[in-house]
Amino acid sequence: MRRVAGTELPKGPTGAVDFDEIVQGAAKNVGARSGEAPQFIVFASLSMPDPALKQLVRDTASAGGVVVF
Repeated sequence: MRRVAGTELPKGPTGAVDFDEIVQGAAKNVGARSGEAPQFIVFASLSMPDPALKQLVRDTASAGGVVVF
């Protein structure tokens, strides 16, 4: 995030996040070939039990998604 300029972050009409832009970006990913863009993102916490995290990472990776902590 240090490399991203604040001016490059999405701006919404009334706030810092433009959800319409996020949805449009996700829609573009649908047309991407496998491996070019994540089709979905799974949010996880390091407070989850290790076995659950390992299974979550395996399942998400096999489905082509990414895990964000």
